[in-house]
Amino acid sequence: MMSGYQVLRSTLQFLATTDLSVTEISLVKDVDVSLPVLNYFHQVFEVVFVDPSGLMNLCADMTASKYHRVQFEAKCSMEIFDDWTVDSFQALLMTMKPLDRAFDHVFQ
Repeated sequence: MMSGYQVLRSTLQFLATTDLSVTEISLVKDVDVSLPVLNYFHQVFEVVFVDPSGLMNLCADMTASKYHRVQFEAKCSMEIFDDWTVDSFQALLMTMKPLDRAFDHVFQ
């Protein structure tokens, strides 16, 4: 059984290294000819992550630019996890990051 740290690290590693705007992923266990092919999802959606039913894209509302932002944050998080001189738990999960420090421009 994996610890919470291992699950978080594996998830961040997956997000940092997998571009779902190029490569689709599906949680469907059994191939069924009545289900849509993954290529059909990419014709409609920019980011494709299909649920176990094979009928719903879990990332339907996500644009490629939003996903790339998530991917960038995951890569930065992995760099902090790999730096043994930093308390990664405190830096990543306990320290608040104000919006004005996250972006150069903030519109209201």
